[in-house]
Amino acid sequence: MAPKSPPVFLHFLYNTYIHLSFFTRYKDTVECERTVVWTVRGGYWVSTFRCAAPSSQYLELLEKILSSDQAAANTPSTAGTGPSGRVPMRRKTRGQDTLALETLKGKGSIVESVDLSKSEIRRQKKEKRRREWEEFNQTKPGAGYEDPEEVSAISKAKSEMGDYKLKTSSDYVVSDQQRMSTEKKRRELLICRNNIFDAKRKYNDKLMALRDYKIEMIKKITLLVNELKSAQRHLPPSLRKPLPTIPTLKPEEVPERELEYTKETLIKFRDDKEKREKAEKDAAAGVGEGFGGFGGFGGGGGEDKKTEEKDSSPSSGTSSSHSIGTKGGGEGEEGKGKDDDYKLSDLEALMSSEEEVLKIYRQDSLLADIEELVKSFDDTVVHLRHEKSLLDVVMKLTELKHLTQFEELELLKEFEKRETNFTTKYRTKKKERGDLEVKIEEIEWEVQEKEKLVSVLQEQEKALDHEFMEAMGENNKFKDFLLKVYRKKIKRAKQKQGETEEITFCYDSVVRLIIFMLITCA
Repeated sequence: MAPKSPPVFLHFLYNTYIHLSFFTRYKDTVECERTVVWTVRGGYWVSTFRCAAPSSQYLELLEKILSSDQAAANTPSTAGTGPSGRVPMRRKTRGQDTLALETLKGKGSIVESVDLSKSEIRRQKKEKRRREWEEFNQTKPGAGYEDPEEVSAISKAKSEMGDYKLKTSSDYVVSDQQRMSTEKKRRELLICRNNIFDAKRKYNDKLMALRDYKIEMIKKITLLVNELKSAQRHLPPSLRKPLPTIPTLKPEEVPERELEYTKETLIKFRDDKEKREKAEKDAAAGVGEGFGGFGGFGGGGGEDKKTEEKDSSPSSGTSSSHSIGTKGGGEGEEGKGKDDDYKLSDLEALMSSEEEVLKIYRQDSLLADIEELVKSFDDTVVHLRHEKSLLDVVMKLTELKHLTQFEELELLKEFEKRETNFTTKYRTKKKERGDLEVKIEEIEWEVQEKEKLVSVLQEQEKALDHEFMEAMGENNKFKDFLLKVYRKKIKRAKQKQGETEEITFCYDSVVRLIIFMLITCA
């Protein structure tokens, strides 16, 4: 056989690689293929759940959630100072123990000692009451003491139980623990999906174990049938019961073997292919000979003779065998006559009957074992079928819950976006409000400074008016004119754009100063 050329070989390797890549691409994503298990009798069947393998991202998120839950569960509680959270009581002294042994039975107690006086009895009662108060005060906690159990219960109620106001009230506030967020909803979604996957995987494991048990059961039944055949060889045909059929596996029960092959399967495939090709050639040749003209009449005579000879040869064989059989039958009749002449003893007949009974019992026990195996397997399949019907209902409800949680997660994402926008706007407005408050404080400070300056100027103006009136005198003939000039208001000239800033003076004050100087000079 000539070796393959490199291009053809490389093409074969390339096709093999493509086939394996597609096989792994679509096969590795499936956790469990659809496998069907049939009952031996009754025609009932049950199949596995076809579920996809979880992705690496999903496994990472689930691992984080489980680790956080485990850490929260392992966190020790710090409530209380002791194992039970209670402060240990002080031990009683020896005198207090002896005091507890003294009998004072209520207010109406009868004093047994008659010799003691009434004053002594009252003194003893006062002493006992004083000691009881001392004992009680020793066990009394301090003023700032708080019971750790009560403190932890109050803090738990505040943090976990939430607000007991009506939800319709305006001041109702949802606690942080009860408030739903995207992280909590995503956690619920992952846990629900994990529960669905675990339930399907557990059921698939049960069904695959049942499939493996069926394979082992077929092997056991095969051994029992072989043993039954060996046991029936020593029984007369009238006592033999029909052999049970050995169950077989259907292709859908072992889907993983669909693409597997061995040397025997390849040889069988080759033989079947050769038979099909030969049958097609024979059919084509038969059609050609039927329309071959006169050759069909001449050439066919020899073949007919050969077939007749072949047909006659078996008949001769059968006749000879029949004659031999008759001879043998005669000899058998002679031997039977000899056997009839020999009679079994009572002991031999009893032993033969016992052996026959034992063989019949063995046959019945083997058939009963086979029946028990088949019946128990069928009952298990029916029970598992009923369990799957119930599990289907639970899975559908759980999937609906999973879908609802996913929709809630989408809504929470939208709400979170809106809340983020509102929070951003709130922070911006809060910052603007802070800036405005700072500006208001600065303006208020400036106003206060201006008010102080105005008050100082008003005082200066009052002092100046007082000095002006004193300088002018009471009987000044220019009093009206001077007051008119003194109180005249002069507008300031506005500074033009582009000019340099200069110090502006109050012209009315300057005029007043000039008039005051004139008056003083006069």
